[in-house]
Amino acid sequence: MVAIKNRNWRYSHSIGRQTAEHNESVFGRTGGFCYPVGIAPSKDGFLYVLSRGFGYKEDLGHEGLVDAYMRISKVTVDEDHVGDIARNQFTWPSSIAVNKNGLLFCSDEHENVVKIFPNDIITPFPEVNFNADHITKWGISGLENGHLNGPSGICFDKYDNLLVVDSNNNRVQIFTDGGVFINSWGKIGNNNGEFNKPWGIVCDNNEDVYVADWGNNRVQKFSSKGEHILNFGVSNNHAHSLNHPAGVAVDSEGFVYVTDWGNKRVQIYSSDGSFVSSLGGDIESINSKAEHYVWWRIVGNIQGDSPETRDLLKQTQLETKKYHCNFFAPTGIAVDQNDNIIIADDPGRLIIYKKES
Repeated sequence: MVAIKNRNWRYSHSIGRQTAEHNESVFGRTGGFCYPVGIAPSKDGFLYVLSRGFGYKEDLGHEGLVDAYMRISKVTVDEDHVGDIARNQFTWPSSIAVNKNGLLFCSDEHENVVKIFPNDIITPFPEVNFNADHITKWGISGLENGHLNGPSGICFDKYDNLLVVDSNNNRVQIFTDGGVFINSWGKIGNNNGEFNKPWGIVCDNNEDVYVADWGNNRVQKFSSKGEHILNFGVSNNHAHSLNHPAGVAVDSEGFVYVTDWGNKRVQIYSSDGSFVSSLGGDIESINSKAEHYVWWRIVGNIQGDSPETRDLLKQTQLETKKYHCNFFAPTGIAVDQNDNIIIADDPGRLIIYKKES
């Protein structure tokens, strides 16, 4: 547990495992992810998790398998895995956001588009859909304003405009949810307001914008109009530093959470950029329902939730302690309406922290 400024950050539990399956058992509806990169909490209590899968479909050959791993998973923070959406609908998905109408917006950095999906079309495993599930898509490859070149992080502002990190063009662009260009800022460099392969993005309750400036090892804060406010995070071995930050999120009190990908941790800052604390994973055992399902199936021989099965599950904890205790490669991060901090960690799990008074 991390305690600071009358606030405690406590590890709660993990969700999922690396899989494309969706199972029902004594542990309920379970499933998992494959290299999750984005999380979008919705107002009705669901988490939409974007899995990147193993790589480009055309590069790997096992098209059906790869398509099954690239998808959006619909889950709850209590690990009820409702099902999977949009199998076989991406080439290299990057980020996900939910608009006020509950539609799912996903960036694809290989196709240079944003795709929009309904949130209720479930594709059972191992099926893949070779017809387009998306309602529409928009985006033009290029360098001009309104064009995209490697879109990564996306988020909505309070007006339901979509902010897109145009990573290879080293800028942030703002569009209507229908893809009409509004504004942009940024260029390649390391001065204030300049970027080097930016990735994650989030808007806070004051309409300020935080961007994870991946190549410059910092987070930059802007006004809603793109005016630079401040930077935080430095590239060194200090406890306050950042090493290729990937994702950024803000809670209701203004605490800023950054997935410090290169250092395998989450850094917490105040809205003025001052360092607060770090989260390191803190997992003590196998505790996701999906992981328990696997061990139940292996060592319990499908005999149910017996005391013998539980004993065998406990024996596996030491063998898997190194993987389960710490972050492996944290990427996406989000904060839900209850201020749960949800971190997407490779290769296939979410890690949940709770903030307490």
